[in-house]
Amino acid sequence: MSAETLTSPTSPAASGFTGAWRALAGLRTRLAGLAARSSDGALATAISVVFFVASATPLLLTPVPPFQDLPNHLAAMTIQSDPGHWPEFVANGYLKTNAALFAFLDVVGSRFGFIVAAKLFAALVLAANSFVFPRVLLAFGGDDTPAGRADARRRMLVGSLFLFPMIHNWFVSMGMLDYALAVPLSLGFLVLAKAQAAQPRPLRGVLMAVLAVATWYAHVFALLVAGLIVVLYVLHPAGEFRRASVSPMRGIVARGLPLLLPLVPAALLAAYSVALHALEPRGEMTGNYDFNLFLPPWQIVYNFWAEWCYGYTWLSIASFAVVVAGLLGLRNANQKVAFFSPVALAVLGAMYIFMPYVATNWFHVDSRMIPFLWFALLVRVPTKLPRLAAPALVFAAATYFVGLAVDYKRLEGDRQAFLAGIDSVPENATLLPLIFDPRGTSENTRNMLHQWGYYVVAKKTAAPLLFAHSKSFPLTYREAPPARFNHLVLEDTMRVARSKAVFCKETHGLGGECEAHFEKFWADFWVDATARYDTLLLWGASEDVLRQLPPRYEPVLTRGKLMIFRRSPNTPSPKATARFP
Repeated sequence: MSAETLTSPTSPAASGFTGAWRALAGLRTRLAGLAARSSDGALATAISVVFFVASATPLLLTPVPPFQDLPNHLAAMTIQSDPGHWPEFVANGYLKTNAALFAFLDVVGSRFGFIVAAKLFAALVLAANSFVFPRVLLAFGGDDTPAGRADARRRMLVGSLFLFPMIHNWFVSMGMLDYALAVPLSLGFLVLAKAQAAQPRPLRGVLMAVLAVATWYAHVFALLVAGLIVVLYVLHPAGEFRRASVSPMRGIVARGLPLLLPLVPAALLAAYSVALHALEPRGEMTGNYDFNLFLPPWQIVYNFWAEWCYGYTWLSIASFAVVVAGLLGLRNANQKVAFFSPVALAVLGAMYIFMPYVATNWFHVDSRMIPFLWFALLVRVPTKLPRLAAPALVFAAATYFVGLAVDYKRLEGDRQAFLAGIDSVPENATLLPLIFDPRGTSENTRNMLHQWGYYVVAKKTAAPLLFAHSKSFPLTYREAPPARFNHLVLEDTMRVARSKAVFCKETHGLGGECEAHFEKFWADFWVDATARYDTLLLWGASEDVLRQLPPRYEPVLTRGKLMIFRRSPNTPSPKATARFP
């Protein structure tokens, strides 16, 4: 077929293209008409349903969601359900912050199993995000005048075009499901606070108090950020009160009482949680790990997208389209928005830039500011986009969700490859997993790092990499293990000593003798490990590491990156071989 035939207005190809374009245009017109006839609430609900279906469908494609930390959490619940089998750990209960997931797994998992419960909790998080996020745009996208409400409706429609990677966001992919739930709960609290500021009502105040406590229960950090936003709103520049012929102090009190009183119960709980966290033991309990880490500027800029919108792999690169929304919102940074004022935007931005990435016993500290910053920008997007922008963003959303589904299947393949050694590991083995390739297929999470948790679930093995250094987790060490076998130190060992080249780079050469130090490091490590662990699981081990293995560990399985070793039964088993990580 010639080029002239293809481009001829009467050719079948051209006619088909024209017909398809007209059909899409007609569909767009009908949808626009339906949207125009729908109420704000109905429109927000329709958007929520679309987002939930698109983001939750991948949960149906795999036996277990590919969330980075989830296998660790499942291992914790398995251990907690049979504490006598793992006496080295002690339970911390559920009357604390960061406990919503584990309480849910306990209650629902006891009836349906922990994996089904985990899927249901993930669906709950996605449903909360889908429900709350469009309503945040509707609530803060305009003032309470008729023109402002019309702007808010249009801003919800425009802003929702950029929400697609924020439903199944990075915190969900990481398996940080308590914080992932706390974000929509805290934003929902702010939506109620805006309505309460406009027209205080006792019942709404009670709902705010309940939602604030629920946010604390999921994760106190999100409550602290939401509380900060409310306080900044209450301490609005006094000039506004002068223009209203009200003294600044009286205006602050009048503005603050309906908003701050509902926060009191949650604030007391938050103060207790923060104090408890600050007083937690360090040193031996954390393996003398250094909890202070600040990121370079380029990493801070990159994380603003990657640790909120980026999925697992470059199949979700369409999520980069949301950067446009960030730039549009930043251009309107001086726009007055209730609660997300220019001052609040500046304070949140400064906290994100200058806070550490790791501090005390918390990781990803500054990244927890990212969701609030994004919404401070999204409520400032224009009320109208260029004509082709909406179809382009819908196409980007479609490719993102298809890519997410494909990544679920690919990551499930990684999981199955890791689980290939389960039959080679005996029941109750004192297993030491060393994961030298923690990412696997994923590029934005370390999805292989905690896959050992399924060995704990299936074979009741030891769990030396269990999160257990802080009372914010469901379990903690009953007694601090030797530093080299603290899970924080083990993770660092797998990163730094995975090869001679990496070891020399990380230790800056050690005076030109780094290879000798590398060999001595592993020699010392195996002296202690051999006495404690009868089974090794290596994933992605380099030849440098394999050459350091003591001959007392005999290979029983080698399959791809997975290697299982068993300690020779002729090896003396001193008391140190008692189950202890």
